[in-house]
Amino acid sequence: MKSQVEISIILCSNKLDNFENFINNILATVKHPNIIEILVACDIEDKDFLSFCNNNNNFRIKVKCFNIYEGALYDQHKIMSSLLSYV
Repeated sequence: MKSQVEISIILCSNKLDNFENFINNILATVKHPNIIEILVACDIEDKDFLSFCNNNNNFRIKVKCFNIYEGALYDQHKIMSSLLSYV
């Protein structure tokens, strides 16, 4: 079984239900979910999203949340670029 991260996904938090569905879809369709990591730029003070990510060890996918996002729709590229250094 593979253990090294081979796929990194960077995204902004949005709707927790959509994120849960995304995780569940990956788990249902990927043979080795442990080779995937997801880096999430959470909206500052999005406590529900942060809590879900930090307290859920059932993913079998590495999920790292960063409480750093603030700005407008057209500023997301700045945050996404900063997360590249964590890949």
